[in-house]
Amino acid sequence: MGSQTENVGNAPPSVRAEPADQLRSKDDLEEQRIALEWARLRSERQKSALEFRLKRWELADRKGKGWIDLIANPLTLAIVGGFITLMTTIVSNHFTVSANLAVEATKADLAAKAENNKAALAAKAANQTLQADLIKKFVEGSKTSVRENLSFLVQAGLLPEYEDNIKAYLKNNPDTAPNIASQALGFDTGKKLIDLTYFVAGMEITTDGICSDPAPCKRDSSHQNETSLRHPDTMQSLDPITIPYINLPLFKTKEAQISLGDLAAVYNTKTKKLAFAIFGDNDPPNHLGTGSVALAKELGLSGDPRISVLDSIVYIVFPKSRVDSHITPELINTEGKKLFDRWGGDKELQRRLQSSPDNSSAVEI
Repeated sequence: MGSQTENVGNAPPSVRAEPADQLRSKDDLEEQRIALEWARLRSERQKSALEFRLKRWELADRKGKGWIDLIANPLTLAIVGGFITLMTTIVSNHFTVSANLAVEATKADLAAKAENNKAALAAKAANQTLQADLIKKFVEGSKTSVRENLSFLVQAGLLPEYEDNIKAYLKNNPDTAPNIASQALGFDTGKKLIDLTYFVAGMEITTDGICSDPAPCKRDSSHQNETSLRHPDTMQSLDPITIPYINLPLFKTKEAQISLGDLAAVYNTKTKKLAFAIFGDNDPPNHLGTGSVALAKELGLSGDPRISVLDSIVYIVFPKSRVDSHITPELINTEGKKLFDRWGGDKELQRRLQSSPDNSSAVEI
């Protein structure tokens, strides 16, 4: 028993080392296995990362291609083009409307300014006319009374347009007084000074000119085939049967700044009829009150050249109102009415008739 145990303990080294080598081999194999497993896991992780990247790139590529496909689609292009066109139209219309509104506003502003200027000028002209009429009314009388009247008007502030001139006149001419009636407004008939822009007289009926109806002209022993005023386009004399015209004294109209072709308003105080006429012919220097057959009939008269009216006819002549186009009754009535209204119309006419009743007296013809 003892020898056997000793023999075992004393076994050769090669026999005792075999289990240790086996253990080392197993350990090496395990380490190799673990290393390979680790390498495998790392490779799979890298593979997964690469696959993830590839998937992401693929998705990004698909997304980009989707937008490209959408943009390249004809329907999409049509919708986008229509939208751009619509927006362009809206913007263009907006700017066009804005520009038009600005232009219209400018026009309205200019028109308003023009109307204001026109109204201001009209008001100034009316004011000057009223002041001139006031001066004319107060310069009738003796030298002393005229100077006193003018001084009163200036001191009262009633003549702002003429105040400086009147003051200078009174200062520079202490021994004289103006007489408006004698300063190129009319002439002396032997009875009184007549203002050719406004006077009351009778009416002698004339048939001078080219008569469209020969009957009245044959009854006129002084008939002539010509009138001083002629149609500017045909150079023919006026027709007394259709054209309402008046005669004014030769050589006297220039002083009143009246010329052939100027318009007039004529009023019959008995029939209360108003007519418009044109200055168509000349009368002798001291002759007042002549009208054509057409004018006489419009005033309610017979139109017979053998019958004259001795009074009650008011003549209102508008200087510098000459008509340079073909003369017709319509033209005379239209333009004459405008001038009569600007002069003051029926209200001014009645005021003058009431304030100067002596004007209704006849001027001999």
